[in-house]
Amino acid sequence: MAAKFSIDVQGKRDCWAFDPFDIEFSKFTGRQERSDEQIDAMVQSLLAYGQEQPIKVRKGFDGKPIAVSGHTRILAARRITERKLSGTVGGKEEVQFSPDNPFVVYGVLGQMNDLEAAVHTFVENDGDSRTPLNPVDVAFTIRTFGEVFGLKDSEIAEKLHKPAQWVSDHRKILDLDSGTQEQVRSGSIGLAAAKTAAKIDPAQRPAAIEKAKQSGKGRGRAKGKVSAASLASAARSLGANTASPLKRTDSDFKVWVAQRIAQYSETTGAKLDFLRAIQGFRAGTASDAELTRRFEAL
Repeated sequence: MAAKFSIDVQGKRDCWAFDPFDIEFSKFTGRQERSDEQIDAMVQSLLAYGQEQPIKVRKGFDGKPIAVSGHTRILAARRITERKLSGTVGGKEEVQFSPDNPFVVYGVLGQMNDLEAAVHTFVENDGDSRTPLNPVDVAFTIRTFGEVFGLKDSEIAEKLHKPAQWVSDHRKILDLDSGTQEQVRSGSIGLAAAKTAAKIDPAQRPAAIEKAKQSGKGRGRAKGKVSAASLASAARSLGANTASPLKRTDSDFKVWVAQRIAQYSETTGAKLDFLRAIQGFRAGTASDAELTRRFEAL
């Protein structure tokens, strides 16, 4: 596609070459933040191997390039340039970069409007990418599509090729306090647990989360990881106020049955027979007729 920019490009191969400081960022960049560690990791990759893939840009009204994808690569290229770092860049002779010799970023031009660009930015970062989106990024992406572009949740789901439930589940993260959102962002609270956390009174939520973390230690779960079931159990044990009932899991029921069997283990009678029939029914060793017979004997 023939095109001209209002800035001096740094050369052209199969795509455009830009000084990273000439590329503008839109308000929507796919994620809420990029850590120094993520940017530094990209710096090392660029200095060692060069830019593996071109970024995508669109041309703004003033003719300047606006990033659609590759925001972390642009930030890393700026850091390389600002700090005057040097590298072999793909095994070639070592080069030192500076404002006079910037680490140029190669990009392809896409003709698209703001909404199309936002969708492309999401798709670029969804799933397997250098810096994958976390659930908080996704939640704010959904809010952006709704507030900035006026899309309904059903339209957001359609454009992102996601189920409607996926959109509504992520929206619940927007109701969480910033401290809980940060734990979702770090991965210690997953999407399912985040949905449960959103139901718990914000004043009691931190205590429930901490109790759930403690209960998960030593059970094979990642250290400090909170599950929806452990969080619901913690909230119930603390008597926390909830916006709606926290559903119990099949695992909760199994534990209850096992506890009652232990309670009646030294006795005989219809109660113990029925509890054992429940276990047998779930394990497939007792028929529904047997379970019914034990129930009717109570």
